[in-house]
Amino acid sequence: MANEKKVSSHLTYQELWDAVRFRDMPQIDAWVSEGLELFDYDRQMTVYHIASQCGTVDFIEELVRRHPTTTHLIMRGSKEGAVTSLHWCCCMTANEKDDSGHSVGILDALCRAAGPGLALYSTGNEDAATWTDWANDDEKLCEYIKWRRQNTAGLPPEIRRLDNRSIHQYIHTFGSMGSESAERYKQAIKGKTETSYCIRLVFLGHEGVGKTTLMLRMTDQDVSKLKPTNQLDVLLNLLIIDRINKQRKLLQPGMEQEVTRQRLRDVIVDSFLSDPSSTTEDGTALGAMTKPPDTPITEGIVNRSSSTFSESPRASLVTPTTPPEVTSPPTTPLTPDTVFNAPPIMTTSAIHTEAAVVMTSGPTEDFGQRGHKTYVSVFDFGGEMMFSNFQHIFLNTNAVILLCFSLHNCFQNDAILDRVYFWLKFLSTFSDANSRYQPPVILVGTHLDMVEESQRTSIRQEVRRKIKSDPQVATAFDRHVVEFVIKNSTVNVRSAYDDLWNLVHEAAVHQSQWGQLLPATWITLERDLMLLKGQGVKVMTLDEVNARARNLVVPLDERDVLAMLEYLHVIRSILSFQLENPNSRIILDPQWLIQAFRMIVTTVKFRQQGLDPELISEYDRTRRLTIPFIDAVWTKGDAEGFMEFRDTILLYLDRLELIVKPLPKEDETCVDYFIVPCLLDEPNPNHIRPLLEQKGTIKSRTLCFEFRERFIPPAVYNKILASCIHRFEVLRLSDQNDNLYLQQGLACFAISVRWNMALHCKDSQIKVTLFSNVVKKVEEGDGYMVRVILETIIQATMKRSHQGHLRFDYYVSDDFQVKNDESMVKVLTTTQVKSMSRRSTDTAVWFTVRKQMAKSSLSVPQSERTLLKRCPTPREVIRIAKYVGNTYTLFFGIIGMNEVRVQQLREQFEHGQRLDFLSVLARITFAWKDEFGNKANFMQVKNAFEFCGLDLTGLFEDITQLKNDRISPEDLGIPASIQNSRPLEEEISDISMIILKAYFIVFVELNITIETIELAEMDRSKALDLIKYLLGQWVETFKDEATIRQLYLALKECKRNYTKLIELVKRRQLV
Repeated sequence: MANEKKVSSHLTYQELWDAVRFRDMPQIDAWVSEGLELFDYDRQMTVYHIASQCGTVDFIEELVRRHPTTTHLIMRGSKEGAVTSLHWCCCMTANEKDDSGHSVGILDALCRAAGPGLALYSTGNEDAATWTDWANDDEKLCEYIKWRRQNTAGLPPEIRRLDNRSIHQYIHTFGSMGSESAERYKQAIKGKTETSYCIRLVFLGHEGVGKTTLMLRMTDQDVSKLKPTNQLDVLLNLLIIDRINKQRKLLQPGMEQEVTRQRLRDVIVDSFLSDPSSTTEDGTALGAMTKPPDTPITEGIVNRSSSTFSESPRASLVTPTTPPEVTSPPTTPLTPDTVFNAPPIMTTSAIHTEAAVVMTSGPTEDFGQRGHKTYVSVFDFGGEMMFSNFQHIFLNTNAVILLCFSLHNCFQNDAILDRVYFWLKFLSTFSDANSRYQPPVILVGTHLDMVEESQRTSIRQEVRRKIKSDPQVATAFDRHVVEFVIKNSTVNVRSAYDDLWNLVHEAAVHQSQWGQLLPATWITLERDLMLLKGQGVKVMTLDEVNARARNLVVPLDERDVLAMLEYLHVIRSILSFQLENPNSRIILDPQWLIQAFRMIVTTVKFRQQGLDPELISEYDRTRRLTIPFIDAVWTKGDAEGFMEFRDTILLYLDRLELIVKPLPKEDETCVDYFIVPCLLDEPNPNHIRPLLEQKGTIKSRTLCFEFRERFIPPAVYNKILASCIHRFEVLRLSDQNDNLYLQQGLACFAISVRWNMALHCKDSQIKVTLFSNVVKKVEEGDGYMVRVILETIIQATMKRSHQGHLRFDYYVSDDFQVKNDESMVKVLTTTQVKSMSRRSTDTAVWFTVRKQMAKSSLSVPQSERTLLKRCPTPREVIRIAKYVGNTYTLFFGIIGMNEVRVQQLREQFEHGQRLDFLSVLARITFAWKDEFGNKANFMQVKNAFEFCGLDLTGLFEDITQLKNDRISPEDLGIPASIQNSRPLEEEISDISMIILKAYFIVFVELNITIETIELAEMDRSKALDLIKYLLGQWVETFKDEATIRQLYLALKECKRNYTKLIELVKRRQLV
């Protein structure tokens, strides 16, 4: 059998040792999936024995999260006897020469994984050795064992990751604190602030110029670790620097928790210890808590369990009380999408524990002077140009940029300096023309050792002259470059990079967040989030963050939470775009999201092995990122949790506009593929030109948004294109050919039945042209709403990209294509255009509101004129939404809805409620009714339908027929007795699956009130539970009228699979 364990194959000690030593979790995943036991039968050693020697707390906790069924191995003895990994770890700890190791934290992690009870403290065999026996009379280890028995929850997550010295300090601090410590800790946090002196160090440049080598040497890392940087590596809190003596220290990976804890301690320690009269319960001055004790302190430890303390290890074994932290292994791994219930309001005991955690001296405490520490995070960007679309999300004015290029080939390979020009112009868009060093740039020429000796003295001046030969680049150089340095890439002496670090310190003061005052309360929430991240949590909702913030020692209100999240987003510790509603997502681990997108990009560009060639071929043909394609790619990285949380990742990539889901075609209820703008073909205007120049095509003059000769990065244009794909239907080559008029920065859209739109983005211009083979001429106002929508898209995109200060002017021209040195006519501002007595037709098409037609182009029967004065009923709203379809952006603009509001509602209903597209349009229409009241009438609908060229006659006919049953009983193909019966109890689940994403419009069609549906949504988060409840309400309310026939008609109207309903009820005839 596939799942049967392989008894003929065993793992060796060396294999297990290598897997633990190199943290090779994918290899362990593979062994477990193959049914291999993580046990060396020759030496009788488990993976946990080895982890106690060369593992880490993070490794053990990750192993338990991924494979909880392996925890029984913790209590499995070796061949020397009943020597478990716990005993082995005790022995390792007792034999260590100093307190710099991490064996106590590992021992605590093993205890938690093994679970509470007798097995924690002995093997259950009275003749077997106990922990204390293996401690070899090591006083501090005995102190820990004694403390652990009394505190069954074990060490807090932050503490067990510290070195042994810090853990002993925590035990001393915890036991020494008096009863008043909780209140003093709370008061110490209130009103205190930290001055932020963090550095974001960003490495940019062409691929292969030595960026990563420079980063490794600057940060005192082993250059043998060098590997190509794919897209972006984020290394948060990699270094700590003392700003007084400029000394720096490399921190271990994953130090976010410890750094926030130490920052909080630095902020409050003086206040916490400021009262000289304050003493501990045993009379010890609180100041003594800042140094580890010289004598055993177990007698001073407060017994916090219900048991009686005893000196005898065996006698002290009791059934542990319910710990505040789960000590048994989880039945399933902790996942990135774990839903967090609000933690309980903190008790005095819990605050006491937290105070002890924060006040414990950690491994970074002795480095640097309090108030003068700088933490450095590194962002190492891959050099491939295609990666700039993702990388620019991590760029802003709060960074020191090291812009690297290679000296030895920069004059032979134009691409090297071209990339320097690109990034200088790119970075200059983050601030206005009057700003200096926003952000600051240090230009670094690498590989000086590869330049001929005779040229080394002059190369720096020659490069400077070359760079400044372009006026636009020269301006960017003068505004941003703090210094231009050259480096020998072979030098690996620490002091050789001191001058570069001095420049970094000088440049850091120009970061936008340098010197920002941060409340201590913010740090407490940041610490809480980093703790969750350390536990493997990747994603949280805003509502979940708010819930945790309300239950901190000093609670934060929602405004403070938003401000704190915005700060963390600016420094890119997290990603938190567009926090508009409680379900807005926050990414705690940006690197996780980077890796997910990286796999898509690299698969498409470099054709990863093992992927089905048909999937690649399908992508090449259609440029569509299908769900099967994504599944195949992310299955390779499933150890990262991509597949399990696919929908969450796709949602965020969509919010970041790195991928975009186009609008459905007329015969589709939803779309199951995405488009990746940065992976589209290079733009070729000749691909579009025949479409606009064919016989019978009417064109408007082209409107140009000109950014006053400022360079706009292609990544920004890709986002603008993504926003347009999200709002307008992409034009297809023909009904027979499903390929799209869609390339990078160049596309055609069907914005209504009457008009198509060509869009071209390049350099500093965005051009838009209307064209049609339906209308006879261009009229005033035909492009007005299109311009308004595009303005909204452009301004919102620029703001999200930290370039909202950039301004544009309007021009008109004759060509849809962006060209250099094109003759264009500048347009006056909108206000000036409106005030002109005579308007040019060229500008009036874009800047004049289109007048309503005096006479309808479609006759409205006399009997229906009263219809125009009233508001649509709920069932009529569904008909309107059905006809509006992909012209929704223009339609809702014409009837007066704000474009931003429309997109917010679409986001809310599409991603929050997970409704299909027709249901989303219906809900937006209901929102229009709510906002405009009596003004939301059929006259407004008629005008918008006529402007968009929609079928007004068909809509009115459908509304007229609402009371008529146009389907005969014979059409259903089932007996009348079944048609007129209610759904059976056993059919409800299957009916719910048929309704699913259309539940809102289906139940509106069944005459369930909007209020009833919305109340049910509030009370039930799961879609199937919600649908089952509403089906019950429908049957209960309408009784004998709640029939299969009525359900059939509703499903048919709402474009659901009504034939499945017929197949379902036909089963009754078989019984």
